[in-house]
This record gives sequence, structure tokens and C-alpha cells, in this order.
Amino acid sequence: MSQNTNYYENLIHVCDTALLNLYITIDINGKFATKGFRNQTLVKFLKPKVKLTDYKALKPDLKAMILIGRSDSLLETKLFEVKQYAHKAIHSQTDIKKFFALISFLKNKFKFDAKTLDCDTSYAANTFYLLSEQVDSCFDESGLQNRATKLHIKTQFYKQILFTINDYQDFKCEFESFDIETGMTVLSINKYFS
Repeated sequence: MSQNTNYYENLIHVCDTALLNLYITIDINGKFATKGFRNQTLVKFLKPKVKLTDYKALKPDLKAMILIGRSDSLLETKLFEVKQYAHKAIHSQTDIKKFFALISFLKNKFKFDAKTLDCDTSYAANTFYLLSEQVDSCFDESGLQNRATKLHIKTQFYKQILFTINDYQDFKCEFESFDIETGMTVLSINKYFS
């Protein structure tokens, strides 16, 4: 699963579980719940999640939610707004956004650099290269991928990169070629049709 989509799905999950906890607590109490009680219940539920490693990527969001809950605003309403925003973000992901999220993910995972080139040139080791004219021709104006994109890399870890891309939900990757003289590997990346 792509990291961006996973982030938004985790955000939705936190909002849903916090709201569910709130409604169960209100139902158990069996009486009208004031804004202060609602905020206090939500903050009490969200606060322990800040320290959990499962929610590391959401830590700034959780802290912001807690601050809202401690203010005069109604956190319950804000959680619904966050859910709506997250759903919108998931469904507005174009192929080109997903592709650049993949490149960003690979850069972080393998500690490589990434560059676009206007033409063939000398390649540094442990760097991802995309030919700029190819990126322009592989994606249409609306951001949808219409043919495979070639990723050029000079590394001995190309198999791990290939497997990582294939584990990344939105794309499939195939070995295309290896140049013995330059040590360059070319991987073909296409969107995954399920």
C-alpha cells in the first residue's frame, strides 16, 4: 500500500475509533453530554496514542487534535472534518502523484538521491534517474499514467528495489535491462491494474 494512502487511512481509523469511543461512553452514561465532556472524552482517548509507535506518522495530527479538544472548539466536529479531508485526499490521488510518492518512499528507504535528466549523461551510484522527456510522455495532462516509466539506477541493490516497488500497492516493476559498460540497471514501472 502506498505510504500516502496508508497515512490517510490511519488518520480515518483514528478519527473513527475516537468517535466510536465517544458515542459508547455517552450511551453508557445515558445522559446529555456537554461540549466539555465530549472534548474531555476524546482527548482522554487520543492522548495515549501520541506515544505509540504505530501512530508515529500521525503524532503531529494527534497533538493538534488534543490541543483543539482542550480549547473552546468542539473536537467532535473537527474529527468529522479531518475524516472528510482524508477521504478526499485518498480519492484525488492521480497516478503521477502516486508515482512521485513512490520515488520519495524509495529515496527514504534506500537513502538514495533522485534526479531528472534532460538527456543521457554520466550516472552517480545509488541515485534514481528519470529522463524528464519520458516522465512528460508517460503521464497525460490529468496525471494518469499511459505507459511504463523507466527508472535508471546504478546499484547492486536493484533486486531489492524491484521487490520493494512490487510490494508498493500502486505499481508493478519489471527488470528491463542492464548495461555492462556503465553498470546501469533499467527498471520498468507501470501502474498496477487490479
